[in-house]
Amino acid sequence: MSTKKTVYQLVVVAKDQETPLRVSTDHRHLELERQRHIRSLAPGYAEIREISK
Repeated sequence: MSTKKTVYQLVVVAKDQETPLRVSTDHRHLELERQRHIRSLAPGYAEIREISK
């Protein structure tokens, strides 16, 4: 019996370029990092993606 954990990736998209920042199984941790990016007024937008491993 194998249990797969969902893996998430935080990506910043700016000027048609994607930059992966972090990979984690904890969605909440990445959500906090995404909000920190928004508050920093850094260029681009951050999104959390579900990736398969």
